[in-house]
Amino acid sequence: AAASNAEINLALDLMQSNPSLTWTHEYARFLAEYVKAHPERLEELKERIREGRFDVGAGYSQPQTSFVTGEMLVRQFVYGKKWVEKQFPDCRCDVYYNTDIPGLAAQMPQILKKSGVDYLYLSRSWDFADYRVNEFKEYKAPDGSSVHTLFMNQYPDNADALGGAKTFTEQTVEVLLDRIAEYEVDVGRENLGRALPLILSSDCRLPEEYRKQMDVWNRYAGERDLPKIRYSTMKDALRQVFLQTSDFSWKGGASQETGTLSGEWPNKWFYENGASDHAAFTNQREAERCLRAAETLGVLRAVLTGSFAHYPAEELERGWRHCSFACHGYAPAAGMEEFRQEYQKAFRIGKALYDQNLEWLVSQVKTNAKQGESAVVVYNNLSWRRDDAVLLDIKAGFGTHFRIVDCSGREVPYQLAYDGKIVFTAQDVPSMGYRTYFIQSNAAPSAGHIPMEPGSIWTAPFENQFYMLCPAPEGGALESVVDKKTHGQSLFTAKDGLHIGEVFSYTYDGMGAGEQLYIWQPHNAVSHRESFGPWKCVESGPVRTVLESRAPSDAVIGPAVLRVIVYETVKKVDFEIDLEDVPDTDRLQIRMMFPVNTGSMFAGVR
Repeated sequence: AAASNAEINLALDLMQSNPSLTWTHEYARFLAEYVKAHPERLEELKERIREGRFDVGAGYSQPQTSFVTGEMLVRQFVYGKKWVEKQFPDCRCDVYYNTDIPGLAAQMPQILKKSGVDYLYLSRSWDFADYRVNEFKEYKAPDGSSVHTLFMNQYPDNADALGGAKTFTEQTVEVLLDRIAEYEVDVGRENLGRALPLILSSDCRLPEEYRKQMDVWNRYAGERDLPKIRYSTMKDALRQVFLQTSDFSWKGGASQETGTLSGEWPNKWFYENGASDHAAFTNQREAERCLRAAETLGVLRAVLTGSFAHYPAEELERGWRHCSFACHGYAPAAGMEEFRQEYQKAFRIGKALYDQNLEWLVSQVKTNAKQGESAVVVYNNLSWRRDDAVLLDIKAGFGTHFRIVDCSGREVPYQLAYDGKIVFTAQDVPSMGYRTYFIQSNAAPSAGHIPMEPGSIWTAPFENQFYMLCPAPEGGALESVVDKKTHGQSLFTAKDGLHIGEVFSYTYDGMGAGEQLYIWQPHNAVSHRESFGPWKCVESGPVRTVLESRAPSDAVIGPAVLRVIVYETVKKVDFEIDLEDVPDTDRLQIRMMFPVNTGSMFAGVR
């Protein structure tokens, strides 16, 4: 924040002495922090924005878009574009900056378009055979919507091309022309009469004054029929460029329209920091779920009471801002503690608001429980009807035998889980609604189907009405998972020497943020295939079957338990791993393999 505040202060200072200078700030989070720290410059900032000289990107921050949920991506524009345009009515945040960030989620163009964002600036390019960096393209989402996109190489910082020289020699002229015509957009000098960007951008760049160099260049250019240079925000530059892209004569004879891109943009930092701090990002994901559910419950409470007096708008916004905290990479060392703190704050806020509103809602339910019954209210905060497993802690007074029934008195099968909890399936729970179940103490349950004998070793294919699972001979992995509802098609299948659910550990020895063009690949010197024992059935009944495989205490990852949970009445298979004593190894990554039975999911040019 301190560096960003210095950037904005200097930009505003330079704008006072140079009425043509412009500045583009990539995202809104730093702008919000600046306004809070420097309220004395708020009116000046508003005036520069009104003049079109100070522009702000549409996002709140710069997350790795394939690392977070879709809801969190949408929130980027609630607390980015929407907040900025409310605070600064003359500002239109039309560009999303994915600067220096590896990867892009395939749905991002759709989210951008629905958020009113027309342009995408994307760097950290990829070496596709039929794709050149530094081009103007259309990036298309799976739903067909697309955004105008400038694909840059890496740091398009052309300050050195302008330099500090007061005059331009023939050599410096050639350098500058090459940057504009070849490096920047790969369109050739035949297009130099059109609007083209010369971008000044790098890490924590401070604004600089180039008026003298530009004046010298423009005099030189006027004498030789060359293009002139002027200051521009990125938004205005992209608008000008895309108004005329259909008229460009692209080098190599290809037209701009043939280069539509779609799919997932590869994350080159997948191994560098993709497997990041487990506790921090578990908190972030759980915070997102709690905050979203708390909003829904808060609205339900307001509708039922006829008042929004108890709706926690400020607390929710504070939680979402903590949850959306990001700075393009998730540094494994010094910066990680800040992420831990931010996401822990987000989770505490979200969990407290969720519990508070859920307790109020449940207090309004008249269960009419009878003598000897304990009511269980199962709430569904999703926007569709839902079947799912419910886990309950056993309370004193239930006895050793009890029965679970629904509100119609029909018995609901349950079983005792391996960890001592009760597990049953709540079926057809209404969207944004609930169902009530009753635990009847000292009432014997009906006998339930047991698909596999607890304690037995699992070696043969196991199947239910939804799936067939085949274990790997050595244990600790599966050979295949077949969906029986799709005519026996394998969702996952062992291939390239990898099995489903297999656990590997790595110590990364790549180039860090210097991974420029390819994804670093694990190799034998830093990777280890963990050994697990045979599969054993630890729980089986009418709700689910739990299969377990254990790693020994001398494993690289320490003692660990791998579980596959197959549900009988819900189409779902869970894979779990408990790491019981992880060694304190620098940059240790633990990954579970899921070889998908499909082709490439990376982006491609058509």
